[in-house]
Amino acid sequence: MIMTIRHGVALSALLVSLTSAAAPLQPFVADSYQQIIAVNQQQPMLLVLWSLDCPPCREEMPELAEFVAQRSDIKLVMVSVDGVEAAEEVEAVLADNQLNAENNWIFADSYVEKLRFKVDPGWRGELPRSYLYVPGEQRHRIRGRIDFTAMEKYLAALEK
Repeated sequence: MIMTIRHGVALSALLVSLTSAAAPLQPFVADSYQQIIAVNQQQPMLLVLWSLDCPPCREEMPELAEFVAQRSDIKLVMVSVDGVEAAEEVEAVLADNQLNAENNWIFADSYVEKLRFKVDPGWRGELPRSYLYVPGEQRHRIRGRIDFTAMEKYLAALEK
């Protein structure tokens, strides 16, 4: 892993902040995606990749918070692709949108192409991007904003 001193200092600060109960971010590194999948394989999960610099991502956050409040059966995992140097701002945006209690991650490797490849070999970094995982079903890639009405219809059909 190639890491600059600036990234090393930012990663160290993030790791120290993770020891406090108030910090919701976990460092997303090469094996994090597989860890997330393994931990959540028995329940429906929505994995949302987002960035501070993505207006549609941020506009969607209130809807995500509402979705989580209504569908506690679905685990929400948020992954910020901004990098650990933006951890404080990422935490603030998540808190402002009542998403800071969820399972939140932040890219913690300067080789972002490797992290993106681990999530989806076809992903080139375009955002917003989400994945819906339902046990026994193939994952569903969602490019752009989430259509929550269509997702509810899909989930309702599976529940029948």
